[in-house]
Amino acid sequence: MTLIEVVMALAVLSILLMVAFGSLSSITRSKKTLDDYQDVYLVAQSLLRRMTRELQLVTCEPDANLTCVRGRGILPPPDREGERTGALLLAEQSQSGKKSSITFLAMEAGQYLPDTGTRSGLVQITYRLGKLDENKETLFSFIRDEIPYIVPAAEAYKKIITFPIANNVVSFDFAFYDRISDAWTEEWGTKATTSGTLPTLIKFSLVLRSANGVDLPFETIVPVRAALQS
Repeated sequence: MTLIEVVMALAVLSILLMVAFGSLSSITRSKKTLDDYQDVYLVAQSLLRRMTRELQLVTCEPDANLTCVRGRGILPPPDREGERTGALLLAEQSQSGKKSSITFLAMEAGQYLPDTGTRSGLVQITYRLGKLDENKETLFSFIRDEIPYIVPAAEAYKKIITFPIANNVVSFDFAFYDRISDAWTEEWGTKATTSGTLPTLIKFSLVLRSANGVDLPFETIVPVRAALQS
């Protein structure tokens, strides 16, 4: 072989190696991206399934005016004892969605505990965002609170069960469909027109940050069984 042929062969080999290396790098990046999304997807689906299941257990017995008459309303924190609204579902959020919380009454939706078993009867459940880290102002933990429905509220909160069920949450937002007004609203239970009723549909929007720093949105719509049966 002549020197020119050797140089040309080396050039072709270099091009082939560059193409192969580029393809391998692209496949590796794609796999990392897919694995990153898959991990977040599994967490999001677990959260949405859990909330969907528990919201199916929201209790309500409507009267002729479709107003819930069963139950005595949400139990407020002990320091807000005089602020009971009569709502069976209470949801508030800031404009940024970073202080969102939803509280509801559900029958037989108690968390299973190895030492005490499952809490039976009516329980009050709250999903809210909590600060994850002082150095991560844009990330939150997703927290579930549960108390038995007993009066006074101070006694119920002595038996509270609180634990985070997800981290790296960017935002948690929701909207509620009222079939009476045929409209969606961002809050529920805070107004006199909705405090004694349940929404027909609840839409959850959840944004989680992956290990690679990518924000991934998830959304689902939950039909409220008690409202549909009224």
